[in-house]
Amino acid sequence: MTGDNGQFVGLAVDTTGRLFVTRGPDTFSDKVEVYQTDGALLTSFGAGGSLDGQFGYGFEFGLALDGVGGVYVTDGSADRLMKFRLLPPFAP
Repeated sequence: MTGDNGQFVGLAVDTTGRLFVTRGPDTFSDKVEVYQTDGALLTSFGAGGSLDGQFGYGFEFGLALDGVGGVYVTDGSADRLMKFRLLPPFAP
């Protein structure tokens, strides 16, 4: 995350210390980014659009984890909540 100037809107930390981030509408990132404990980008998921697994062009805001691999993201442009499931292996 060094040198990153994006607006972080949704933040959540899992049981291993990984940081899950969504960004504000000014960034049009259309994805969830996952960072390792040292700040290095581990992975990202999602895309712009209106289909399953897609976000409405920069409007993913809320973010929550359920502790057993579920990642919940609200899509402000489509007024919906999506659940993603992280399946092993999901490691650096």
